Amino acid sequence: MWKLTLRMSPHGRCCLAVRHCFDTMMFRLVWGQCVHAMGVVLEQAETDAVVRAALEGLRIATRLSAHYDVDGVADSAVLVLAKFSSALNPNMPKPRVNFGRDAKACAAVETMFLIVTRYGDCVRSSWTNVLELVLRLDKLDLLPPALEALLDSDVWGVPTTGSAAAAEAAASSQDGPAANGTASARSSDDTATADKGPASPGGAVGRPLKSARQRRAAGASSRRNVGGGVGGGFLRSVTQLIALQEPEYEAKYATEVEKECEAAALDVLHNKCAIQDVFADSRFLKQEALQSLVAAIISAPGQLPSPPPLSAGQQGSGGVLPGEAGFHRSTMDKAAAGVGVDWEAADLCLDLLLVVLLRNRDGLSLLW
Repeated sequence: MWKLTLRMSPHGRCCLAVRHCFDTMMFRLVWGQCVHAMGVVLEQAETDAVVRAALEGLRIATRLSAHYDVDGVADSAVLVLAKFSSALNPNMPKPRVNFGRDAKACAAVETMFLIVTRYGDCVRSSWTNVLELVLRLDKLDLLPPALEALLDSDVWGVPTTGSAAAAEAAASSQDGPAANGTASARSSDDTATADKGPASPGGAVGRPLKSARQRRAAGASSRRNVGGGVGGGFLRSVTQLIALQEPEYEAKYATEVEKECEAAALDVLHNKCAIQDVFADSRFLKQEALQSLVAAIISAPGQLPSPPPLSAGQQGSGGVLPGEAGFHRSTMDKAAAGVGVDWEAADLCLDLLLVVLLRNRDGLSLLW
């Protein structure tokens, strides 16, 4: 074919162009069809080899888009892969077992978070799908402990006591007997302080700090109790019915195969996806990708109720008066109960937003 083209050309020779000068143009022409084709192959795949080949094709397409600076490829790949996370639905029975049993879904979710963490600069609109999956994982109590530790340390200032205790033990073993006496005295002081309660981020001694998930659950339950009234008994009955699908109930009556599937799901989500890196490494994102991530976090919980208007006395004093703070909070909670706000998701998004803003405090003017 090439010889026939040379023979039919008017001058009988071929002019060589600059090497790789048309690669970007060719990639812009074919990436849409390639990503769509790999998505169809992944949906119809029945063997592990075909699944691995399709996922590798999506990863390579995203890597090429980052190299040639082509927009839309990473978003399309994330949209294709996010479809396979449908098993992680809080409204379905045994979502952990169903997700762990589906090897294709586990591999697709792992590849999705690999693309988001490694090529986050190319992600724009698909941050919404990522946040939606994170909120579903929170409802299923499947968020990795590393992400909870990130929220505790960055947002609430809870220290990582394990690493500090190990460092003190190593230092005391190197310093000798004198250091051991000092360490024992310090440990006795710490024990006395722990009896009073651990110090809060501001330095005051108070009640023990809860984890990020416990704070979100406590805040959501307190807001749900605002409605009360006639429907309280019905809501309690529905809550007890839903409790039959809680992870503790499922784990108590699960078979060995179901326990293995649940362990596989936890291994993928906690050890292979690195969900915490999406927010911890957000300071390395480009401006447009970072702004899209912040916008997705803000819009993820849905429409929140607006605060009530300030009265004339409040406007004159510059805010809500101390005696009226509880009244305005109860007013917002009742308005939210009418709208159906998911307060637990809103609290999680607020924590994630604070993590991203604190990690990008040098360029806060671009986000605020």
